[in-house]
Amino acid sequence: LGADRLPDLGRRNWNKREYFALIKIGREEKKTNTFTSKSPVSSKTLIFTNINHDTNFEAVLYAKRQWHKDEEVGRISVSLMFILESRSPDGSCIVNHDMTSCPGAQLEFLIKMIAPRSLTSETTDAVAEASLAIDHLSPPSAIQTMVRAKNVGVELLEGANIVEEALSPVVKKTDFSAFIKNVEVFVGIVDTIAEVHPYAKMAWLLVKGVYTIVQDQIHRDDKVKDLFLQMASLYEIVGDLRRQLEDGGIKSSTELLSRISKQTLNCCYFIRDYASPGLMKRMAKSTFATVDKRILEYTDAFKSLKDEFHGNLHVETRVIVSLVLKGVERLETTVDLNDMSYSPSSLGPSKRCLFGTREEPLERMTTWANSDSQDHPSILVLTGPAGTGKSALAHTMAHQFRELERLGSSFGFDRNESTRSIKLLFPTIARDLADLNDDIRNALWAAVGKSKEIRMTQDLSLQFENLIAKPLK
Repeated sequence: LGADRLPDLGRRNWNKREYFALIKIGREEKKTNTFTSKSPVSSKTLIFTNINHDTNFEAVLYAKRQWHKDEEVGRISVSLMFILESRSPDGSCIVNHDMTSCPGAQLEFLIKMIAPRSLTSETTDAVAEASLAIDHLSPPSAIQTMVRAKNVGVELLEGANIVEEALSPVVKKTDFSAFIKNVEVFVGIVDTIAEVHPYAKMAWLLVKGVYTIVQDQIHRDDKVKDLFLQMASLYEIVGDLRRQLEDGGIKSSTELLSRISKQTLNCCYFIRDYASPGLMKRMAKSTFATVDKRILEYTDAFKSLKDEFHGNLHVETRVIVSLVLKGVERLETTVDLNDMSYSPSSLGPSKRCLFGTREEPLERMTTWANSDSQDHPSILVLTGPAGTGKSALAHTMAHQFRELERLGSSFGFDRNESTRSIKLLFPTIARDLADLNDDIRNALWAAVGKSKEIRMTQDLSLQFENLIAKPLK
């Protein structure tokens, strides 16, 4: 797939061009067998021994030339530490790379790592594990046929302690540009619908950002790829929405269109968390099943929303929200934080910006709130004279993220009301975060559960240290 995008060497038809990849790990170099554009898969299993984790995995794709020097087409270089962090529980990892010299084409390898072992008694098992890993690489049918037809017995005699790599270069392409364009069209169609437009605009910005950041993960991970494809399938409804506009106006439920936007947003948050660097390393093994279950729930939700839009489903689809936190130990004890001070929310519809106003600062604020860059500032401060709309902007932001079930907390100060005192700020934030997520709730209880004095303290420094800093470490 995408092989027709490889460079025209001017010697043969595109489907008869021949290629091979030269693999280098440490000081070892090995060459794959030759493959063609028509069937861009190498079936050869390459084995590298005595690997140092500080080295890189390097691969260079060459086009064969009969009378001239073989021509370099593209290359990839990835640290082995990255591969170790990214591998799945079975030890496999798919590494792929967009070749800048050939837009739309990718070089992909399935790498299978096996712990050091003696080959004398476990050779057969090692071959079986490598073959199973191949099954995860798309398209499986072509690769399976070639790999299983290959006799790899001779290759396995090269060492006693191995890191085995089933290296299958595949040139492939999946185009998501139409999906991103459909989301943009959706935003334009719902531009005048107050209940939908803010979330649709946010979804479009987040879809673009997430795909740009994690497109390698989307292409190499079948589960995430299928989820992204299902989300793309949902947005095929823009054709029907356009026809509704041409026939006199949007007839689809405003509430349904709002749920579509919110579900898209929450799915993008989840994909971004799922693809974050080092996630596999931080997550306990027991949570993989939970992540797979969540992916399935999102996929089913997008299918249901599409059916609901077309009138094939008469039950309201629930918006799936996933807040991914890692490494927090679950507590079996009952958590009771009711003796902590609390200030009820002051949010109200009359305090928000009127629809269609203050769009530029609101867009800047939502972009800031949705960013997960490590060098992104954690605090945004609004300044200006009294009466210029700072509170309206803050109320609007808080309302939008509360609707998405992503508002951590909100607090409004008022020197004339005791429930708006600064002494209630940190306890209110702590309890709001605890209500939002069970992991935070358990972490807060672990920090203050044994001390009612700390839970009820009025000292600001003690409040911040025990109610905010310690639980969130």
